[in-house]
Amino acid sequence: MRFAQLLFVIAAVIFFVLGVIHVVLTMRDLYDPRYLTPTDDAVRQAMTEARLRLAPVTTIWRAWVGFNFSHSLGLLVFGGILGGLALYDFRLIANSFALQVAAVVVAGTYTVLALRFWFAVPAAAAACGTLAFLASTVVIGVSK
Repeated sequence: MRFAQLLFVIAAVIFFVLGVIHVVLTMRDLYDPRYLTPTDDAVRQAMTEARLRLAPVTTIWRAWVGFNFSHSLGLLVFGGILGGLALYDFRLIANSFALQVAAVVVAGTYTVLALRFWFAVPAAAAACGTLAFLASTVVIGVSK
């Protein structure tokens, strides 16, 4: 069971670290947009001036930065809660097939999103995390 726990912790840490990196890059972009920003400065400038049709009180750039912060938060909560549970009460995870499946499904969803909409580094990291959650679930099932 220790191996299953190690795999689960590794998977959770991968997603938590992705969240940390994402929030740091987003925070840096508040002051010096270089990372999660268009390569064409004219496009970014247009984003800062264009209003969001759904909520005209904000701009596309402000919405973009907010989306990036909320995405970071999702990764931090996902990895942090599952990692904390795995470290402090792995029996809860080992006895909850629903929790194991939820971890695999959410991680798999991040992988699909990364493959479809993002770029290679988060796609590879999310795929590794998904495989580690899945392997942990298999090890738990085999050991019962």
